Amino acid sequence: MKFKLKKIKLTAIFLIFAVLCIFWLWSAKHRQAKIPPVSQNKIESAADWHKDIAVAADNPQELAYQQELQKYPDNVAVLVQLGSLYFAHGKYDQAQEILGKALKLNGEDLAALQALANLYRYRGQYEKSEIYFNKAIALNPKSAELRVDIGKLYRNWNKYPEAEAAFKQALELNPKDDHLYSYGLGYLYRDEGKMDEAVKSFKKALELNPSAFNYMGMGDIYRDTGKYEESEKMFKKALALDPHSEAYLGLGWLYSFEKKNDLAEQAFKNYLAIIKPKSEVYNGLGYIYLEEKKYGEAVDVFKKSADLNPALGGYFGLAQAYIAKEDYNQARQALQAELAAKPNSEQVKNLMSQISAK
Repeated sequence: MKFKLKKIKLTAIFLIFAVLCIFWLWSAKHRQAKIPPVSQNKIESAADWHKDIAVAADNPQELAYQQELQKYPDNVAVLVQLGSLYFAHGKYDQAQEILGKALKLNGEDLAALQALANLYRYRGQYEKSEIYFNKAIALNPKSAELRVDIGKLYRNWNKYPEAEAAFKQALELNPKDDHLYSYGLGYLYRDEGKMDEAVKSFKKALELNPSAFNYMGMGDIYRDTGKYEESEKMFKKALALDPHSEAYLGLGWLYSFEKKNDLAEQAFKNYLAIIKPKSEVYNGLGYIYLEEKKYGEAVDVFKKSADLNPALGGYFGLAQAYIAKEDYNQARQALQAELAAKPNSEQVKNLMSQISAK
């Protein structure tokens, strides 16, 4: 009898142990399945991530990504999400580092290639941007979005025929995309001075989608053609639809043209407070401060513009601020930096010759 009881106890213990083992194996497999399939070559340990990335307690989304990366540092999808978040919040150096790590793990990750290409475009590093866009397009040649993005790059780079070709290729892939008529062809034609074609493109965009962005674009066109009342109406319609739209930038430049400096300054500051740092906004503030003879403040904001994107005229504005302060050595240095970004600029060369003897 005792022997039978002992045997029953041993059998029960064995069964419990077996059930526990099966549960442990199942849960381990379940946990593994939650991790996206990425490269098996880890570039850093969780300890390295904890050391290198500061925990941002004030940003729950950023904190969540960082905590995930502390557990799984080779999770490419999360790296791309964190890099994109840094980009959106104006943390460009951190974004570049994180997206670069993602591509070291998987050089053919489409999201990482596109995000890094757009970051380089935004920072004025156009040759690098083109390289990454072409890699992405080679992986997904039927993506209208990638054609739009590389079209934006070529427009920023003043390569207008290439930009128009890219936007039209995107339209073939997606003929109902209103942004191709507004952000794509509309702004391209504006940059080329083809204002009638720009108006037609924006009207087509508004037919397809009366969005905040398209109203903002039409506001830009009306402002550039001197139709200030119509322009203001368009920008205010955009803000009514989306208080976080970039219409504050358009309003800032509109009020600057109208010499309404107080309104212009407030519009630019609203943009910086609500959206993100941007070279064009700092340039707008800089020229207001130059006009008001606030030269120290002009120097500060033009420096911020140049730091964000040296190709968007921040150094040229900075040179003008230094000339106003009669600091010609600093002005020459700023003009040299501007020439490095725009080596064929006659405007910069002329200003350099004007101060050469001072």
